[in-house]
Amino acid sequence: MSARGAAGRTFSVTSRTLAALTAVLLLALAAPAAARTGYANSLPQAGAHSGEVQNEVDTDGYVGTRGWRSSTFVVGDSVARIGLLNGLRPLGLGQGWEVSSVSGRDVSTLPYYLRDRVAAQGAYRIHRSKKWRRHHPHARLWRYRYPVRHAVVALGTNATPGWTYSDLRASVNLLPASTTVVMVTPFRDPAQWPNTKPYRQRASVVGVYANWARRIAELRPHTCIADWRGFAQRYPSATHDGVHPTTAGAKAWARIVAAVVGHCS
Repeated sequence: MSARGAAGRTFSVTSRTLAALTAVLLLALAAPAAARTGYANSLPQAGAHSGEVQNEVDTDGYVGTRGWRSSTFVVGDSVARIGLLNGLRPLGLGQGWEVSSVSGRDVSTLPYYLRDRVAAQGAYRIHRSKKWRRHHPHARLWRYRYPVRHAVVALGTNATPGWTYSDLRASVNLLPASTTVVMVTPFRDPAQWPNTKPYRQRASVVGVYANWARRIAELRPHTCIADWRGFAQRYPSATHDGVHPTTAGAKAWARIVAAVVGHCS
């Protein structure tokens, strides 16, 4: 096939070259956003990916998108990832949940994921007559296509310097007041992760985060604790390195979280 350029010169494009160019273009368009940005998912903010392991893809393909979203949203790190792959899925628990997890994800990423999920609810207006509105002056005239009814916060294993209780509370406050929130208490074994470790790996800091989660659960309605920390303390064999669940530990994590989500109100 030939074409004529602006200067009147003729150049040729073979069918093989054209096919190769087409294939490259299709691959570029089909590549997931994570691969194009270097991030685990399509959230563009660098802060949303603090600490995450490079080249690991988020278990939730819907993060950063608009359209269908599950009414139960879980955001977590490597512990949640193991709990999903070796616990929830094999046990058939949490079916239909949206579980966003990446190894190494810092606690400071929480507001990015909750804000994104809230923005994806898809509010739409309900049309009512003027007469109906006069008789129902306080009625809410909008609904959500994909409301976030349950949110599970499973971050805190990886600490962030400067992260405060106010930051955690402000993040949770991004969710609608009607959303049921489950705070999964994080755990690191102090014997294996002492204060000589880097800040983000210190068990003492993770313990503080767990106490903050309990305080929020006491103060905020519709908020419960999934006490993974308490379970791991009672059964040290639930983790293989003082942090990450074993296969049996992952199943325990899954049962704890699923049970609290099912009963929290």
